[in-house]
Parts: sequence; structure tokens; C-alpha cells
Amino acid sequence: MCCSWNKIVLLWVVRRVEVIKSNKNYKPRLDAYESEELVVRLTQFAAVVVSISAAVLLNACGGGGSEDDDEQSWQPPSPFFEKPFASNFPVTNLFDHDLPFLWVDDNGHMFDHAGTRRNVGEPGAYIDGHSGYDWIMPEGTSLKAVAAGEVVRAEDVMFPCPTAAGLPVVVQKLVQIQHTAPNGDFYLSRYLYLSTLAVSVGDLVNAGQIIGLSGKTGCTESHFHFQVYRWLGSRGEWVTVDPYGWTGAYPDPWSQHPEGAASSPLWIAGQVPTLILHSPTPPSPFLEKPFDSDFLVGNLFDHDLPFPFVDNNGYSVDHDGTQRSIGAPGVGYDGHAGHDWYMLEGTDLKAVADGQVVVAGEVSGPCPLFSNVVVAGKVVQIQHTASNGSLYRSVYGHLSTIAVSVGDTVNGGQNIGVSGNTGCSSAPHLHFQVYRWLDSRLEWVTVDPYGWTGAYPDPWSEHPDGATSYQLWKAGLAPTLIF
Repeated sequence: MCCSWNKIVLLWVVRRVEVIKSNKNYKPRLDAYESEELVVRLTQFAAVVVSISAAVLLNACGGGGSEDDDEQSWQPPSPFFEKPFASNFPVTNLFDHDLPFLWVDDNGHMFDHAGTRRNVGEPGAYIDGHSGYDWIMPEGTSLKAVAAGEVVRAEDVMFPCPTAAGLPVVVQKLVQIQHTAPNGDFYLSRYLYLSTLAVSVGDLVNAGQIIGLSGKTGCTESHFHFQVYRWLGSRGEWVTVDPYGWTGAYPDPWSQHPEGAASSPLWIAGQVPTLILHSPTPPSPFLEKPFDSDFLVGNLFDHDLPFPFVDNNGYSVDHDGTQRSIGAPGVGYDGHAGHDWYMLEGTDLKAVADGQVVVAGEVSGPCPLFSNVVVAGKVVQIQHTASNGSLYRSVYGHLSTIAVSVGDTVNGGQNIGVSGNTGCSSAPHLHFQVYRWLDSRLEWVTVDPYGWTGAYPDPWSEHPDGATSYQLWKAGLAPTLIF
């Protein structure tokens, strides 16, 4: 499994770097500076991860078990697991039967044990490629062994945590217990992000015995990650499986994958943890107008496909679900990923919320408006933390003068520069755009600060590269959309 893990990490990094460095620009990205910064960050991430022994990551040591475990003739064991906690808690991430390769699978959806497809961002699918179950619970909740077995790991693990801020190495407390199933198969139960360990390596534990307390160690809020592996003697490796089995109406994708294995229900009747799906908490509105007056809007956010100069289907969908043809008021061109307000050059611009300046300077790139001639535009980007902990960035483009520097801490309403006509622009205006950081995909994704109020599902939230847009403007402080 160690080779498989290293291969998974490298594959993910290669895919991400290829996407970022490609010229197709099919995703709404930040700018060249941000893209190169992310390439370096991902390369560093790969180096750190691959340098860590995969045996430490997945406890590839061990083995034995039944050699007669060819998946064609395998006979599932009778259920033998008990709940690892006493109460019921909401679950944020389910096992992804599509591809349980964390940070590698990025197809934008997952399949739970019942065969239900869930788009990333929906309840139960916050992270693509999740290989276990995450329950949100108060720090200090008692956690119990799901079955009798021997503790094979009880330790702190150092691991790089991919975040919007970089790759800090964090400590994760975990316990792993090896069990022998009724059919002789070997299983591992894994308990991650604990605050306290109550067992040691070599301890023999009984089902229901306290093995530690939940916490928020590592790259996480306060929750408990539970995962199960089955030993495949024929392949000589531990493979992650779903303790809820597979009840879908079609063959389990993971059991048919070259690196997968069949999952069977392991929970004893009456001891199955209830899967109460956790609904994300939208942030409280926190943005204020970036200017004092009202101005005509030339381009709205396109919820259909916010891919500038790539989307060419001839129409745009605004935040209330209205479809507008190109050339209609508010739709200067197709695939716009923000809002454009026409204003006289030199208009004062203000930070929409408290935050830290992460970009302040000229950004160069080819301009489709001018036959792809390379032009330089003055841009400011500010990073904010919303009330629910989500990270956002506000972008102010085409400025004539910049009044802040990278690293500055700014307050909402503080002057950050004045409007202009620099860069890929044909008339003086402000291009304003908002991004939200998605931990599940390790990328910034453009969103609409006016949210979505359409009578049908938001196309952008359902797109593989999209995300849910929330209404971010404070009451009475949203810029008026005057066409």
C-alpha cells in the first residue's frame, strides 16, 4: 500500500500542475502569479508526503490473513463491529465508492454505499474521494474499539496539511486496531484526529473499550475520522473498504477498480452508527459596497459557465436565474466570472471587509479583446475569513492606482486604490470578483456574492468545477445592479 499511496499523491500533484499550467484556461483561476505560487506549493507538498514512510501513513506492516481472498471467491464475514461512540452525531463526509483517493479524485461527485450520487459540497460530500466517515462531535467525546483486537498503532503522526495558507506540518493523533473477522479475514479500524490516546501499541482491547477521546488535532475542525481496511493476501496490501457495505442497484465501482476491494456490512444489528447528514452553515453576510455611489453594471456573474472567453453558448444566467442573451443589459460578453461596474477613472475603491492583502500590483497576460496582445493590469486581492471559518478573496481589477501593499491588514471600508482602465479593459470600470477556498479540492473557486435565488438549482453549484454561492452582502450594503 505504501507504493500505492505515493503513487496516488504524485498522480494528484501531476494532474493539478498540468491543469494549472495548461493554456486551456477552462477554469476560472486567479492570475498568473497565484497559479505559479500554487504549482510551487503542490510540488513542495509532494516532496514532503513522499518522503514520509507510507508505513507510517497506512500501517502497511503486518499481513497474514487468509490467502484465499481472491475477490471472485471471497466470502464476506458476519457483521462484528459495534458503534465507536454512544450518541448520534452528524456526518460530513461519507465513503466515496467512486474513487476513495483523497485529493486525487476531483471529478466533482461521489457515490455513497447506497449508490446515491452526491455532488461535492452537498451534505455528506464535502470532500471528493473520501475514504472513510467523518462525524462532527464535541472535543473530548469518548471513542470505543469497534471490535476485539490488538492495537498496532497509537501515536502522533506528522503530516502536511494542504490549506489556502500553505502546507504547515501538523500533528495528528491516531489509533489503529487489527481485528480477526469471523471468516478469518484481517481488518484494521482507524481512529483519527483524537485529542487523547487511552491505549498503547500491543494492547489487546475488547469491543466497546475506550481507546481515546475525539479532538481536532491535525488538519481539521473538531471531528472524528473513522476508516476501515481489509487485508488482501493475494495482493499483499491493506485496502480501504466501507463498513456499511454496498447496497446500490448496480455493481460497486470500488470493488471493480484495480486498486479496490469488495465492501460488506460490518456493523452488528442495532450497532450501526446513524448517518445523519450535516448541512453546511452559510456564512453570515460580511461584505460592504466597494464604492460610495451607484454605477451602471456592464457584466454580471454568469452562473451558467463563468469561464471568461471560453464559454460561448450565447447566453448568461444571473443570480436570480434569469437567462440573458449576449448583448443584453448586464451581459457584455459570455462567461463573465464577476461583476463589472462602469465608473470614471479615479473613483475611490474600498475593501469590502476586514482582511489581509495577498496581491497588490500589476498582473500580465494575453487579452482576447486585443488579439491576445499581452497587457498589464493593476490588481488588488484581499483575503477574508467569514463567520463560518470559510476563506474568501475579493478581487479588484483594472485599477489606475494601488494604495495598499502585500501583507497589509485592512479594515472594511478602507481605501485600497482608485479605479482605472488598465489591463484587459476597453473602458474605465471596476471588475469585482469573489473566490472561496475549497479544502475538498485545494483550490480557489469563483462564486457570486449575490448568492443564488433562482427557482431551479444553481448550474454553477452543480458543475464539477463550481461551488455554492451564498449572499455575502450585508443588509443595505449590496451594490445596486443598475443596467
